[in-house]
Amino acid sequence: MEYVINNLIHEEKNGKVSNKICRKLNSTNPMKKSVQPRRIQETLMAVIGKGIHAVKSPAALALTVLLALTQWARAQDNLLVNPGFEEGNNGGWTAVGNTPVKEVGPTDTYYNAGLCAPDATAEPVVSHSGDWVGNIYGNFSTPVNYSSWSQTFPTLSGATFTAGAWTYVSHEDMMAGENCFYYEVDFLNASNVLLASYESFVITNLNCPPTNNTFPLDTWVFLAATNEMTVTSGTNTGAVSGNTGSSGILTAPANAATIRWTGQFVNVNGAGGSVYLDDCDLIQLSGPVPPSLTAISPNGVILATNTALTCTATSDGLITNVQIVVQSHGLTGGTNTVTNTLASPEVTGLGTASASVNYPLTTNLIYTATVTAKDNFGFVVTGTTSFDTMAPTLVIEAEDFNYSGGEYTNTPPNGGLSLYHDLVGTALIDEFKQPGNGTQGDYRPSDAVIIQHAAPDNGTEQKYVTAAANGDTNSWDVPQEVGYNTVGDWLDYTRDFGSASTNSAPAGTYYIWGRIATDGDGNDCINMYEITSNPTQSDQSSNLLGSFSFADSDWNGFDYAPMADNFGNLVSVTLSGHETLRATVANGPNIDFYMLVPAVPILTPSLKYSYPDGVHPFEPTNDLTFTIGAANGAGIESSAIHLILNGVDVTSKLTLTGATNSWTANYPILSNTVYSAVIDATNSDGLSSTFTINFDTFNPANFQWEADDYDYSTNNGSIWVGGHFIDNSVPSCDTTAAATGHEATNSYYGFPADYTPGLDPFGQGAIAQQGIDFTCASPQPQANDYYRADGQGSQPATDYLRPKFVAARAQFSDNNIGPFNLGWTTTGDWENYTRTYPTGNFYVYGRIAGGATANGAFEPWSGEQLDLVTSGVGTPSQTTNILGTFSDQTPAGYQAWHWVPLRDTSSNMVVVSLAGKTTLQIVCGGPGVNEEFYMLVPAPAQSPQPLLGASLVDGQLNISIPTQTGYSYQVYFSPSLSPASWTATGSPITGDGTTHVVVETMTGQQGYYEVR
Repeated sequence: MEYVINNLIHEEKNGKVSNKICRKLNSTNPMKKSVQPRRIQETLMAVIGKGIHAVKSPAALALTVLLALTQWARAQDNLLVNPGFEEGNNGGWTAVGNTPVKEVGPTDTYYNAGLCAPDATAEPVVSHSGDWVGNIYGNFSTPVNYSSWSQTFPTLSGATFTAGAWTYVSHEDMMAGENCFYYEVDFLNASNVLLASYESFVITNLNCPPTNNTFPLDTWVFLAATNEMTVTSGTNTGAVSGNTGSSGILTAPANAATIRWTGQFVNVNGAGGSVYLDDCDLIQLSGPVPPSLTAISPNGVILATNTALTCTATSDGLITNVQIVVQSHGLTGGTNTVTNTLASPEVTGLGTASASVNYPLTTNLIYTATVTAKDNFGFVVTGTTSFDTMAPTLVIEAEDFNYSGGEYTNTPPNGGLSLYHDLVGTALIDEFKQPGNGTQGDYRPSDAVIIQHAAPDNGTEQKYVTAAANGDTNSWDVPQEVGYNTVGDWLDYTRDFGSASTNSAPAGTYYIWGRIATDGDGNDCINMYEITSNPTQSDQSSNLLGSFSFADSDWNGFDYAPMADNFGNLVSVTLSGHETLRATVANGPNIDFYMLVPAVPILTPSLKYSYPDGVHPFEPTNDLTFTIGAANGAGIESSAIHLILNGVDVTSKLTLTGATNSWTANYPILSNTVYSAVIDATNSDGLSSTFTINFDTFNPANFQWEADDYDYSTNNGSIWVGGHFIDNSVPSCDTTAAATGHEATNSYYGFPADYTPGLDPFGQGAIAQQGIDFTCASPQPQANDYYRADGQGSQPATDYLRPKFVAARAQFSDNNIGPFNLGWTTTGDWENYTRTYPTGNFYVYGRIAGGATANGAFEPWSGEQLDLVTSGVGTPSQTTNILGTFSDQTPAGYQAWHWVPLRDTSSNMVVVSLAGKTTLQIVCGGPGVNEEFYMLVPAPAQSPQPLLGASLVDGQLNISIPTQTGYSYQVYFSPSLSPASWTATGSPITGDGTTHVVVETMTGQQGYYEVR
């Protein structure tokens, strides 16, 4: 220990350069000098007299006194919330930059290879206490950036504190470059102006190899904030003040309103290194303490049985006021917000040191509530809770599907606790599970269906909370989920409905809600069927009831989704006697449970029919038709039905037929176009419904090419020849298992079967060559698993089964053939697509999906580029011309497929002229996109030249423009016929088949108008 501590003095003497660098980076978040050695020695003399053991150097005493100064203080109350990160998340903390919370143990290793290369066998990082630690490192976003953990609390002038945290640096990831880390405690006034600041010793670059270091490695050390810094005009100047504060007592100055604890990491020029935090302290020694609030109950519970929200506020003084803000809504929305200043009987003990809240709850609501308590010192404490009081008639846990060839167990209303533990379903009778990834859990460990412990971000069922409180320690008596689902998987659920006590629920008419989590757009996650034949036999017949749809970006972000038709209307089902429901996976969600609630009359207008309906792409038609019904509500006048199409109100052009209880509307639309239709209807009671339908009218016969079907090369016995391609290729690869399918002469799967094996490194006769047919960072994940063994990553795509795949399934008698997409691409990757393209002018659309960023959000992407290869096809020397780029401003997930058109730099649709054999090249502009296929859409002939009309009306010039649907128009003005540029006048006009008028004020000046 002496060797390491001696270098604390060394850091003080030789750390000036790095101190100056860090000071320049940010005057409010600087590196700091250590406390002066002489002052440390003076302080230590007094400490030694109190029984602190002597050590071999003043610097060693310095570290010892920092430890000693905090030990007596740590016995006090710690203000920090979640100080040891034992909640397993950043609860209570404001986290900026790269600040993960990590579970550690003897088998865990966390390192990023900082200044030194890591050991061949990484050594574990262990916690100071408990199972979790906080971690912090640079976010690498700019040349200088900051990551921090912080918490802020109210305080008053004169209050005293100690502060710090146990700190660990692994030799696997030592601080590098000009990076630094330190703790800082700031006092601020009510306007958030800095009044005083205290900082800890600064961890800086640790030499490599680790000799002559200033901080011990692989050791937990408590760093206290003891250095009082100079604060000038509300800014920490970075200089240690004359009073170093080495006593470890931090005093709130005059006018202090808040105290802020911060662990700060400064990252410079992408240098490596990280720091671990545990058992952080902010301990108040004197002065009034802000009130505290006991855990609010219920919190994080779903299907809660509580009749009241409860908690207790306590204070060193008197609790003078308690307020609650409650937001609640039912399953179908309609949020109600109530703000109440509580009084008896909802709160007892006001005016005393302890006030208890007992706020009544209503069943069948979803709640978010915030409780705020204030004491006579002016301190405020706030707590927030989210839960629901849903009381369904029956819960069917997703993991409680049939077993042993149609056997089942009736359950109580809440679904029971582990009633299907260890039971095994029979394939093609109780379940159908396709091979896939995922590790089986402990609930039904011998079953093919993957069932794992769920980590629901949005609540835990009451029955699991109750079981744990009653001492249940079974590892499987926790929330479970059915996960790793593949499109087409299905599960049967049989229950009895009737008046007998042994039945699961009464006979009746129900809505069904699913609790689902997805990492994509969630459209039609699950289709629900009613089995109409014997559920103990295979080849069961069924009737489709409806679908569950849910969009989110979190595999554990479970929420409620109703069983609805394709227009979003809730679908009811009448159940009586022995009933079997089948849930079939349509888009790969994680599934928690299903719940049945009594159906109630629908009083709002409903959408009964629409075509196109947006169920799948390719709905070619020239007419949008939809039917609005009154459902169980009041009648609807024709004037109360509105249509917004691609952002334009076209209601006046609707053709409506019918009566008040049912109206059918028609509107002419264009073929080969993407549409978003918003239909709104209001009945005579003033109740409204809005329906959004996104659809396209593309012709499925439009020329298409698969993203996976890029060019390839072959070896003629002596040299490789690149740029080979297949016209009219057929799909023949299976999506259900790696490297399965049918090799054929006109298929890209496994490469054409007529090439002689043994003439290339892979023994398959043909291979795509890097730098000639494609380029990617190789090998990529799943590069050779399914489609082509060349290093390019691909995977099955969960998109609409186009006619070519239906035909291929029939041709090869293989129902596992399906679409694939390219993935894991990065900036600069490219693929060549040589084809005999049709002759004409075309728009180009990509069927592309955008993925989530590191924080789980979906962010717009752009830059996927289409080039024309002008020379060098099949060689390493190719020249290209840029045609345009693809970009998506509303991505929704890696399997949420959108039509993305090719546009120029001004966002105009690009028209590409093609004729015969041509090579197009897709160039990736960055990570985060999956590519499924590309399509040519015939571009319309040039718009007929619009004719302007002009008339004088009340002293104003009215310019009339006949418009055509599918085009946009803009009027321009110039004082001469040969200007340098024309000036736009009026707003852009979207063509709708009518004549539009632009009004210009007469000025007496000669001028000219044109329309484009």
